[in-house]
Amino acid sequence: DSGNSAKDKILKRFIQALTDWANSDFSTFSQYLANLFDDSRKIIYRVGLYFLHKYPEKLPSLVDKELRKYENLDDTEIKHEHFLLLETGFVYLSVEHQDTLVKSILAGPPQSRKDKYSEYYETFPSEMDLSLTEYIEMQEILWIRDRLWMIKEYLSGDLDEKLKAIVEKFGEPKHPTFHSWMSGSGFVKNVSPISIEDLGKFSPTQLLDFVTNWEPTSKRQDFFEDESIEGLAQLVAQIIYENTNQYKEIIFEIAKTKPIFTIEI
Repeated sequence: DSGNSAKDKILKRFIQALTDWANSDFSTFSQYLANLFDDSRKIIYRVGLYFLHKYPEKLPSLVDKELRKYENLDDTEIKHEHFLLLETGFVYLSVEHQDTLVKSILAGPPQSRKDKYSEYYETFPSEMDLSLTEYIEMQEILWIRDRLWMIKEYLSGDLDEKLKAIVEKFGEPKHPTFHSWMSGSGFVKNVSPISIEDLGKFSPTQLLDFVTNWEPTSKRQDFFEDESIEGLAQLVAQIIYENTNQYKEIIFEIAKTKPIFTIEI
């Protein structure tokens, strides 16, 4: 995905037009922004969340409405934008709604997510140092950690101690919003450093070697795109799913290289 498709160009122009509108006439812009959250297209919803996280102090009621959609806590398609809104918007919730949101986080991931943890574990049972129960419990704790991390400056008392204890045991989140992210300069998309066609030409050994050794550069390849390990992981997961028998001997080895591969695969 080079980012040069008609769809990408339209999205870039849409983002820039909304930015200009917000800067020139925020009152009418805010009315339009509220309508984005009724759009069934995820990309439009993400754009709405992005702009909402930029101006939470101006739109507290809309922030409250969106952060109270607790099902969004486990929606990976909007993870980055929702996490950013958690970080900047939490303070604008009432104390009651803050408490409810925190309780939703502490309740852990939904059963559908736990089922995915089980499926992953059962794929590699002989490779795990933990029992199924221990593995699922660890993943649940990490799920909670990543979400509490976004509101950490507002935690106190037992909640603050809980997060510190988790971080002491498992470490800080490496990049809790890694599925994709917005930079300060625009809508940034993760892309792979290599096309899916070229990945498909690798033998299993070559694929493992590439995944193990590739490192992103600091130089942005495109204003709206970053070559990233996240983009690579998404394509590697696709290749593996489409050719499981071909790559079955190295799946676990790839999953162990970096946390993002464990999650994507």
